Amino acid sequence: MKALIALMAATLLQCSFIGMVMPVLPLFIDKKLHYGTAVAGAVNSLQFIVMLFSRFCAGRISDSNGPHYAMGFGAFSAAAAGIFYIFACFFTKLPSVSIVFLVAGCGLQGWAQSMLVTGAVAGGVDVTDQEKKKDVATAKGQKRKGKKPKPAQGAGSAIGWIGLCVFGGLILGAPAGTFLYQKVNFLVIGALLGVFSAILGIWCFKSSFLGRIFSQEEELEEQDQIVEKKSLSSKEVLKIVWFPGLCFGFCAVAHGLVMTYGSLLFSEHHWAPLWFSFAFFGGGLMISRVTLGYLPDVWGGEKTAILSSVLEVIGFLLIGFFPCKTCVLLGIFLLGFGFSFAFPAFALLCLSEKHAKSKGILIGVCNAVGDGIRGGGILFLGMLSTHFGFKGVFLAGGLVAVFGGVGAVMMHKRSRKQDVIKEETALL
Repeated sequence: MKALIALMAATLLQCSFIGMVMPVLPLFIDKKLHYGTAVAGAVNSLQFIVMLFSRFCAGRISDSNGPHYAMGFGAFSAAAAGIFYIFACFFTKLPSVSIVFLVAGCGLQGWAQSMLVTGAVAGGVDVTDQEKKKDVATAKGQKRKGKKPKPAQGAGSAIGWIGLCVFGGLILGAPAGTFLYQKVNFLVIGALLGVFSAILGIWCFKSSFLGRIFSQEEELEEQDQIVEKKSLSSKEVLKIVWFPGLCFGFCAVAHGLVMTYGSLLFSEHHWAPLWFSFAFFGGGLMISRVTLGYLPDVWGGEKTAILSSVLEVIGFLLIGFFPCKTCVLLGIFLLGFGFSFAFPAFALLCLSEKHAKSKGILIGVCNAVGDGIRGGGILFLGMLSTHFGFKGVFLAGGLVAVFGGVGAVMMHKRSRKQDVIKEETALL
């Protein structure tokens, strides 16, 4: 699994440097350029908008040119973003020029993260699929000898581990960026992003390590039978992905609510420190991925998605009905623990051997649909705080999580019905 470790390390490091920029960019716009928090928020949100609308293109590039190419493309985009941030620092006396460079940098940063994550996830799925095929004979031999085989490490595990590196990198990068901004300045952060991303881009494109890994996998696929010669069209992708992506979005609302309103919930109750909400959510997510990351491969996507929904609903109920600090923190921990299963489970439902050459675009579009639902959920549920407080916001979030679980149950029933039809057809 050296190839997967390499992908994880690259994703963790790149997301750490991207994470360094995210908390300090609004500070730079507000304190140095004096544009105010509204402009700072608008500029910072641009990267998320670009991420949302570039998922389809990122998946297509990953499928057509290989995951390592997508990662390299993303890394060089991040390097270009770093250069724009450096230019922005040189034009602080001309705020209107500086803000243009920051807007360009944010757009490139969103594109970079979309390309990097989509390529890394698709590459991780490729690696684990190859390893799983090699381990089938070993597992059968252990079963004959009466030994219990190890939990399967397949596509679900790869998606979970790469996702852990994405979240871990962003979480680690935020305090490091804040520290550097206070001790030095934004120019140094932009330079670090530019230099490291350029090195990673060269590594992805030119280094023989990743190149050999993916070329060997492609050669193995050519020697075996190629399941799918033609990539899926946009219409076919949406037909496969829209419902799992919708259900993932319902479960992903938990992440959006905690990240957006967690500190405000603590502030409303006069609890300190405010960052505890993020720490407990992140802790639940990381513990879940480390200890039970293989669960989607063992249980299947539908059952794991149902578990994700149930844990989130319990977490939301604890936050809404038991407004003491201990219960709220336990609820937030359960939200993180449950959310960690959501994307690996629903993304796994989009993948199949029939569409083996389109895994990048399927994963990317599933993520994009989920991001759209999550963003809309944050906006509309946040409006409830005016009349019902943040207690009402989180209780409504529990109802949304129920919809995700109901969707998973529907997919599970449909899957069982299809299995029964296949068995009856085989008997005939």
